[in-house]
Order: sequence, then C-alpha cells, then structure tokens
Amino acid sequence: MRRWLVELDRERSDVEEFPERFPDGDIHAIENDGKVYLTGSAFDQFSEGQLVRNHAMGAVEEMCAIISLLWRAFRKPLVGSVYREDGNGGRSTWLLPVTGTLRIKSGDVRTSGGTKVTAPGPTPAQKLLAVSRTTDYLHATVLLWAAAEPAWWRLYRIVEELTEHLGMTPAKAGLCSANELERFEHTSNSANASGLGARHRTGKFAPPAIPMTLDEAATFVKGPREGALKQAASTLSQPILNRPFSC
Repeated sequence: MRRWLVELDRERSDVEEFPERFPDGDIHAIENDGKVYLTGSAFDQFSEGQLVRNHAMGAVEEMCAIISLLWRAFRKPLVGSVYREDGNGGRSTWLLPVTGTLRIKSGDVRTSGGTKVTAPGPTPAQKLLAVSRTTDYLHATVLLWAAAEPAWWRLYRIVEELTEHLGMTPAKAGLCSANELERFEHTSNSANASGLGARHRTGKFAPPAIPMTLDEAATFVKGPREGALKQAASTLSQPILNRPFSC
C-alpha cells in the first residue's frame, strides 16, 4: 500500500497518545516499528513532501487544539520527517526532522490487566474534533483556547465567537451567569483592572467593584465554551470520521 507517513518525533510516552486519540479517519496516527506517524487518505492528493508537511502541520494544529481541551498543560508539537512508502514497505525520505516539543497526556485510555485498551467507536478526541467544526465560530474558540497561555484579548474573543455561534450571549443561552459575564467583560475592558492585557486604553473604563483575575477569567470562559461544545454534540448528525481536516 502506497502512503505518506509523517513522523511525530518526540518521547514515546508522549507520541503514543496520538494513535489512542486519533486511531482512524482521513488523517490518523499509527505506530510502526516503535515510531508514531500521521497518515491517511487526506495526504493522497499530494505528490511532494513539502505539501504533505504543510497539510500535516494544519492537522496537528487541530489535533493539538482538541488535546488542549482534554489536558490544558500540553505543548504543541512540530512534525518530523516525511516519508513516502511504496507498496512493498520501502520508504523514501522527503524532509529531515524538525525538532520540537511534544507533550500529550492521556485521558481516554483505559487499562485492563496492565494492557492499554480503548472503548469501541470514535474516541473523545475525535468527537470533539468533529463537534469543533460544526461552525467557523466554534472552531475559532477551540483554536484560540489551544494557545499556551491565557490572555485577556483571547478570552474575550472566545466569548465573542461563542456569542456568534449561539446567536445570543452565553448568559442568555444559559451557559453562564449574566452577572459573571458582565464582570468578565467589565474587567477585560478596564486597563485599571486587567493591566496591559486590557482591550482598551488606560482610563477609558473604570474597573468593576470586584475585578476578575486572569486565572478566574480563564476558568469562567471554560464553562460556556464547554457548554457550547456539548450543545453542538447533541445535534451532530454527520458521521464523525467522514469530516475532512479544515487545514
């Protein structure tokens, strides 16, 4: 079988999570000879390794966005070597590895007698990936959340994207308290409350009586973001594994 293989080049304890989370689909992860690769039919359209790398980087971006929902502390990887495998298992190397940091934490793997097993059907990561693509607004919230560190502008943008996705504020949709939403917005707009990360200049908006800290704001935004994902999941009708990567 001819196929493209894109190596994930970091510690085994990290990269082995990719086959657990994304075991099938148009782009999925496999383990071969002790190494983990991205492969799949989505790469078949390309005849050059650089194009495969570019597409793989987009896929990794989405995968990492989903993994960050499952484990906030992970760090985004870079892709390694790109290989073209012929029908006999022989390989040609197209691009040399690019080193990077890859840290994945498993949350959906079960163990039985010391052996890793997974529940049948799509994994939680695959379900979240499919749900995140139901609207451009929801997709944006997932990618914005995947950033390494929270920032006021990014958290506010997530709320704005959620509002467009829902067609109303998260508070009106029943995903958060109206008072807490107002407190979040008031804090993020006031430089006296949120400092240099504020959305507006110093002195333009007075701080709320009890400003949120950045950590509190991240925790607050997490609630309606996850609520919107759950709502979208409840109405998802298109088969999970037939959705192409939007990269």
